[in-house]
Amino acid sequence: MSKAKTGRQIQAENTRRHIYECASRLFIERGYENVTIEDVAAEANVSVGAFYHHFKSKQEIFALHHQSQDELYQQFYDQVLCAPEHAASPALDKLRLFIPYIIQVSVSHGVEYICAVYPNLLSNSRFGADMVNRPYFQLLLRTVRQGQLEGSLRPELTAESVVNNITILIRGCIWDWCINNGDVRNMAPLQPAIDCFLRGLSV
Repeated sequence: MSKAKTGRQIQAENTRRHIYECASRLFIERGYENVTIEDVAAEANVSVGAFYHHFKSKQEIFALHHQSQDELYQQFYDQVLCAPEHAASPALDKLRLFIPYIIQVSVSHGVEYICAVYPNLLSNSRFGADMVNRPYFQLLLRTVRQGQLEGSLRPELTAESVVNNITILIRGCIWDWCINNGDVRNMAPLQPAIDCFLRGLSV
């Protein structure tokens, strides 16, 4: 049983999230490269020293972005895909639900934020290597392995390669959504590409 968080721990988490939210807002307004740590500290009304207490760099701010997303993916997996109405469903059906949800979470931040995040990802040489350790990757991996065990997904492909390809599909859908000034409320134009991909995985 985990210990209850102290008031100081809760305050630190709130401050960290506040800095993250202020930085995210500045990245959208000015662009990532045009925002300094001093700008973020001023926007968050904290000292530069306080910023460095919570984050080692601007780039580390995006770690919290992905952590927040992974928490949502875990909740969706636990509360939707493992719920009684879906727990016994074939993995292919679960992927039909999970992939659009992952895209929805990403685009919910808006085009401007995605345009701020993606250049940072491209400049982070470890992002691809770190991806496999994220809950995002592991949850997809678990679902694909389930499909291969039950015989609904092609067995000659490694589960890792399938999840890598799913990640490519998701990034492509997100980028296409941005190019077309997508509406967060409408994922329908992306569904044909998702369905076509999943048909290629099925046995």
